[in-house]
Amino acid sequence: MIKHFIAALVGIHFAIAAWHGNAHSDLGVTLSAAQNTFVYLVILLAPLACATAAYSRYASIGHWVLLLS
Repeated sequence: MIKHFIAALVGIHFAIAAWHGNAHSDLGVTLSAAQNTFVYLVILLAPLACATAAYSRYASIGHWVLLLS
């Protein structure tokens, strides 16, 4: 059950992140290379990896990484 909740939470997170990124684009807000790297790794990739881990034997690790990201 928790893995479905995590998948839904990550899906909502991606929808909000896309909306936020679109707002940045519309307003002409640019990010540096370091900021872009942070966004892609911590904001986008980490939750996706956690949702994937939730469906594997590494679920507990995925839960902690999701909590910390």
